[in-house]
Amino acid sequence: MKRQIKRFSSHQNGKVLGVLMAVMSLFFAIPFGILASIFPPIDQQGNKIGMPTFIFFLFPFFYLIGAYIWTRLGCAIYNRIVRYIGGFEFELGEE
Repeated sequence: MKRQIKRFSSHQNGKVLGVLMAVMSLFFAIPFGILASIFPPIDQQGNKIGMPTFIFFLFPFFYLIGAYIWTRLGCAIYNRIVRYIGGFEFELGEE
């Protein structure tokens, strides 16, 4: 039996994807932050560049906000055009 998705809840999907992206970004933000504090970047003369390593620990927050905004926007666009072109279609079956 074929079914179509007629509407996405933009706020709920934004929350879920935002938190998911924030958690996923921890897998690269924390190691990069640690590496940047152990091996800071240097300029051409060999001097250490004063780089704020705490910025790596703000990445999850940036990802959360960005994913939330873009997901809400994507859901709003989907909800507008689904009236004209139809929604995502999938088929349900019984085992």
